[in-house]
Amino acid sequence: MRDPLWKSTTILLKYKRLIAVAMLGAFLSAASFGGGVALLAPTLKILRDQSIPLADQVRHWLVRPDRWIFVQDFGDWLARNLPDDRYHIFLLVLISITFLSVIGSCGRYLHQLMTITVVQRAAMVWRGRMYRQVIHIPLIEQLRVGSADHISRVVFDTRPLMTAYRALLGKTVEQVLRGAAAICVALFWDVGLTLIGLICAPVIAVLLQRFGKRVRRATRRVLRTRGRMVGALRESTGAIRVVKVHNAEGYERRRFRRINREQYDQEMKIRSARALASPLIGTLGLFFVILVAGIAGYHIFRNENMDSEGSITVIVSLGLAASAL
Repeated sequence: MRDPLWKSTTILLKYKRLIAVAMLGAFLSAASFGGGVALLAPTLKILRDQSIPLADQVRHWLVRPDRWIFVQDFGDWLARNLPDDRYHIFLLVLISITFLSVIGSCGRYLHQLMTITVVQRAAMVWRGRMYRQVIHIPLIEQLRVGSADHISRVVFDTRPLMTAYRALLGKTVEQVLRGAAAICVALFWDVGLTLIGLICAPVIAVLLQRFGKRVRRATRRVLRTRGRMVGALRESTGAIRVVKVHNAEGYERRRFRRINREQYDQEMKIRSARALASPLIGTLGLFFVILVAGIAGYHIFRNENMDSEGSITVIVSLGLAASAL
């Protein structure tokens, strides 16, 4: 059976154009982020090595048989049009980074604006649907349940949906695209080192799946306990006269305390899983980044022809990808 949350996301398909614009903004932000990371190696090369002409360095980086054709063409054009002064080139790099930062900020603004618009419209539709169900409930059922529960569902139950939609279209998309951009930059500079660093990806995926299952199970138990708590509150407050007549205040208090304690225990299980997931996955990611750094350092110090700037860019890119994902 499909998860109710994913089943409810079909309502977002009504706003395909807005979602497409939001994805365009997220893509611009991720592309700018990747471009800024990719400029790290040339900047380090300019600052460190001043003996080799810059045109020859550009041809060494970009005009190589293992590069794509359009990259070789761009590298050849760039080598022919570079200024001779290294300081001017450094200023060009800084201006490029500033330009990419502005483009990325505009992309993030567009992404967030369209995401919030889609989420608010979806919430408005859900409130309308829920009110339609409430207004057509039989009178007997309405009198038995009461109006407070229905009002709460229409007004407050859409908030978790809005939070889930915002996380799905907002942070999730942004972080995944940023991580993918960082990985693409790492693959561009050194495929071998990047593949070694990506060994940890299946391990992290399995851990995320395990923690996700544990959190979902505990969440279901919390919701069941919360339903029992609401039922106990409704019974005790709705039949307060019976409770008073039979002097059952102590019994109701003890029953509520048991349910409250059970809900606390279930929420503590969720807390443990969520608190452990982030440090454990972060530690594993750091371990594999350090492994890649150790391998890159070995080749840099043992092999004089090793591109140290490219290796540093790969390490930084993998670290940024790990933090984003």
